Amino acid sequence: MKMQNKILMLIITLVIFSIASYADLSASSITLSDFIGEEIPDSITITNNGNGSVSDISVTNNIYSSFTPTGGTLGQTSLNPGESTTYSFTVTVPDSESTVTDDHTIGSLLIQSNGTSDITVNINFEPKPRLKIDEVDITVDDDDESVSEGENIDAKRGSLITLEFEVQNEFTSSSDIDINDVEVTVYNDELDIDEDDEIDVDASDEEKISFTFEIDDDADDGSETIEIRVEGEDEDGIIHVDIFEFDLDIDVASREVLISDAYFSPSIVTCERSTTLYVDIKNTGKRDLDEAMVIMDIDDAEWDFTDYIKNIEIDEGDSYTARISFIIPEDVPANSYLIEVTSYYDGGTSDDSYTETIPFEIARCVETDSSSSEDDSDYDYSDSDSSSEEDIIINSGNTVNIPPNANFATSKKSDIFDFDSTQGIVLLVLINIIIVGIIIAVTVAIVKKD
Repeated sequence: MKMQNKILMLIITLVIFSIASYADLSASSITLSDFIGEEIPDSITITNNGNGSVSDISVTNNIYSSFTPTGGTLGQTSLNPGESTTYSFTVTVPDSESTVTDDHTIGSLLIQSNGTSDITVNINFEPKPRLKIDEVDITVDDDDESVSEGENIDAKRGSLITLEFEVQNEFTSSSDIDINDVEVTVYNDELDIDEDDEIDVDASDEEKISFTFEIDDDADDGSETIEIRVEGEDEDGIIHVDIFEFDLDIDVASREVLISDAYFSPSIVTCERSTTLYVDIKNTGKRDLDEAMVIMDIDDAEWDFTDYIKNIEIDEGDSYTARISFIIPEDVPANSYLIEVTSYYDGGTSDDSYTETIPFEIARCVETDSSSSEDDSDYDYSDSDSSSEEDIIINSGNTVNIPPNANFATSKKSDIFDFDSTQGIVLLVLINIIIVGIIIAVTVAIVKKD
């Protein structure tokens, strides 16, 4: 009997405790975000979730002093079950936040009351730069789509990627604050992506940016984060940074043969009517291949032609150049044509192929005329070999047809005064003797007269 009484008393005690009143306070978390230098008014909500009243509620503001917290107004200090109140405050975003890009804690609020445990509410802040990346669009092998932050985009080895996006200056036009020398980068280390540009963005304006890159043929299977980053300094020396990230999911096929290049040599055919197609292929799959194939196809109203090379052995990661030489039939007219080149692996279907379209031109064949010109044919060169120097006379002011093998006459000079000859020297000596004799005779005559 005594044991039964003890059990009954224990049950009654438990029931009393279960229906006793209690207070249970909770507070909402908060993340602030705004531009540098801006004031942010905000508040948190405090709620009594218990079945008993709570009194003497107080809030201690422990937000960092760099954010200049002010206000601190509590709506009610007592709450009945189910009631809520608010605590309002204001912070100002400091310049020091210009170098921070992530969501981070800037302090806390401590909530205390009579009969409840203390509650700490962390205050988080995410800086809002005046530079903003927006309208991100991606093209993967001609497949175009818009991209959201953190989204996954499918790609594969050899995929050609084009990223287009806007960089906006969030300063108002009335502020007239431009951001110059903005560094724009697209980066991923594992995929060896490192693109960059530098732009100027006027206040309340945007600039469109485009980057194109290719996924390496040896890229690993898996997901890689691509980071778009813009960073610039405004006229007040404040740095603004914005980052946009998304993931590229690289799918490496078990078997795959990509065309890395395809071209004709010569690319323009005229009279010779023959050329060679060169196709560079690479095994970008995970297996060695024994029966890879390259097919060239021309499906035109004027020219229908197909040729191929098959049973190509190509190991994983290796490259191979296929050559297809052919002669173009004479009845194929001169024109521009588009040639489809397709690579297959191990007798695969069209779903297992990779196709490139390359231009090819057949130019009109023009025979070269080797006959002489009309002017030359009108001239009679029959006597040109017998022409002597004296036979050629050039009249100033008249146009004369001169045979190409004519010898032009040279001017003739007398040998009498050629001082390189013996006769010339003797003559010069005699003249000097005569002159000296005349001078002596004149001198003697003058002396005798005196």
